[in-house]
Amino acid sequence: MRAGKKVAPAAASAAAAPVAAAAPSCVRADKNGRLLHLAICVKPGAAQSSLTGLVGGELHVRVAAPPVDGAANAALLSFLAESLSLRKGALSIARGASGRNKSVTIDSEASGKISQQELQQRIEQALEGK
Repeated sequence: MRAGKKVAPAAASAAAAPVAAAAPSCVRADKNGRLLHLAICVKPGAAQSSLTGLVGGELHVRVAAPPVDGAANAALLSFLAESLSLRKGALSIARGASGRNKSVTIDSEASGKISQQELQQRIEQALEGK
């Protein structure tokens, strides 16, 4: 440790008000803030579609549709639009159309100028209500 830097003791930090660790965000915004990118891990062929959690910066989603002829991708976009109160036309798959790990792009202006923070809140609320 360099001389001159002060570090608070761990015990003093723990005595402060308890703070819940924030879950890693799965939402990223482009530099203009118009496009939001959602990191998703999809599990197709589930009994019913559901949001299952945030793991390692990815939103885990189970989709009832099978992974055949793009059915799971279409079901994913429909389910996300419904679950997060977004316009279906504002969502598109930017990367990972043939794999489980995907990047879904959301046009924030087409979705009523939704912000990155508001989208993250909607995801957290949807996860709490699962």
